[in-house]
Amino acid sequence: MNLRQNLQKSGKRSADPATSSDGVRSTVWLPALISSIGLLLAFPPLNLFPVAWIAPMGWLSLCQRPAPLGRKAYWTLWLSGCLFWLVSLHSIRLAFWALYAGWLALALYLAIYVPLFVAATRLMVHRWHIPLILSAPVAWTGLEWIRSYLFTGYAANTLAHSQAFQPILIQTADHLGTGGLSFLIMMFAACLETARNHWIAGNSTKLGTAGTAACILLGGMLGYGAWRLRQADQLAAENPVLLRCVLLQENTPSIFEMNPNLDAYYQRAQSAWTSYANLSRKAAADWSDIDLVVWPESTFTATTPWTQWDMDDEPLPKSLENDLQTYQMTRAGLQQSIEQAQQHFQMKARLALLAARGMDSWAQLPAEPGPELLVGCDHVRYAPDRVHRYNSAVWIRSDGTVSDIYHKMHLVVFGEYIPLRPLLGWLETWFSFAGTQPGSQPKAMEVADVHLAPNICFESMVPPLIRWQIQQLKRQGTNPQVLINLTNDSWFKGTSMLDHHLASSILCSVENRRPMLVAANTGITAEIDGSGRLLQGTQRFAAQALLAQPRRDGRWSMVQALGYPLSWLCAITTFFVFVIPKR
Repeated sequence: MNLRQNLQKSGKRSADPATSSDGVRSTVWLPALISSIGLLLAFPPLNLFPVAWIAPMGWLSLCQRPAPLGRKAYWTLWLSGCLFWLVSLHSIRLAFWALYAGWLALALYLAIYVPLFVAATRLMVHRWHIPLILSAPVAWTGLEWIRSYLFTGYAANTLAHSQAFQPILIQTADHLGTGGLSFLIMMFAACLETARNHWIAGNSTKLGTAGTAACILLGGMLGYGAWRLRQADQLAAENPVLLRCVLLQENTPSIFEMNPNLDAYYQRAQSAWTSYANLSRKAAADWSDIDLVVWPESTFTATTPWTQWDMDDEPLPKSLENDLQTYQMTRAGLQQSIEQAQQHFQMKARLALLAARGMDSWAQLPAEPGPELLVGCDHVRYAPDRVHRYNSAVWIRSDGTVSDIYHKMHLVVFGEYIPLRPLLGWLETWFSFAGTQPGSQPKAMEVADVHLAPNICFESMVPPLIRWQIQQLKRQGTNPQVLINLTNDSWFKGTSMLDHHLASSILCSVENRRPMLVAANTGITAEIDGSGRLLQGTQRFAAQALLAQPRRDGRWSMVQALGYPLSWLCAITTFFVFVIPKR
């Protein structure tokens, strides 16, 4: 009796081997744990990226199993997902003690996608008789896409992101998107799992076919990647530098306090602002002919946001009237304080522009053109309907005028707004949480005849948003040649969340074939070319400035032309696999 017959008989004897504790431990726990730990090894901080190509095989072995999986088995799969996500996202809890709850909630929710993946793949394999080599990548990619949208979405830490720091392996993302790269990696793992099953069964012909398919898949990716990188080198040699841009990175901590000591808070904020101004002055001494200086997210605010009064004689919003009564302030007194805030902002802009020229703070701002500023700063606008608060990137011309403002469009849930306000609105009062509003449109800012499109914080983790912004700007005639991410990642204390964020920016640059510049408080500040190559990067917790000199890429990509049809098709297919009843 051969091994294949033994396996078939053992499957018949136990229709559900996961129903006993021994069965769960031996037949489900081990492969589930292997896959979970394997994926953890593939991501930062260890970055053992080759492991990602074989890590899913544990879960895939359960997808192939002829005997049905019971409830305990799916709970076991969920727990294996919990292990991966709790470790991967532990940085979230470091921002503020209350986010321990957010860390747990997000990790436990994302872990659901592991049993869903196994269930969807098993339905395709056993009910619809679709080979594992196709069903597994369809289910995985579809579920990755669904989680990228559901409940505001979380699109980072996909299978593709484990390869972000290997340029030759990620070039297919320009046509297939990040989801398409995950599709190919999962297909490779499915080929290996299929080959393993044929080896166990002693079927050498099918073993060779599956192994050959895996080699062709990997070889095709490597060949395409090498061709695209050679093409990029040729473009870099032909195209001149677009602009000289200084990216600032200081090591100023971010601290969330429910009842802060205002004097200490103001002193800390002013000290951080001064550190950035001094770093800008040092960069001006090191490099000449600077076109743009970029301050990271929120670092320019220093207790004084860019403030606007957009009301004439309209009555004040009810909420603002209540605030004025609470603080015993009149409308005229409020307007006077806003004028003072505007003057303070103009003074900060003048000092920052002088620093960008390498000049002392008491000097007169020269009339001739010089470096311009793109700064992360809060924006408060008083309007008849309400007081609007934005997380913004402010473009300041070399003469000190504010030329344009980009408002962050994709806000962080529980970080920048409270969802389900009728139920959870009390959290705003409890945590003294003002919240922010999302912006409504992208912006392109023209510096040195180059159109730049800013995005803020985790927006670079939302690939469809960045693609949509570029498409909108192209329709407006301001096609951006360079993308700039302004972020303040000091909340995460130098942990692997910084690498996850950078990996998302890298794949974003490949999808859109545009260089991406990153200015990050405490790191990682980076210059990325249109092929996703990390040309420069800073160390964590370092006070450092980078001189980025991006070059035009602009190669055609299917993502820019058509979006993400493969990911959408996989998501729709996976959804219908669950809802269509068995014939």
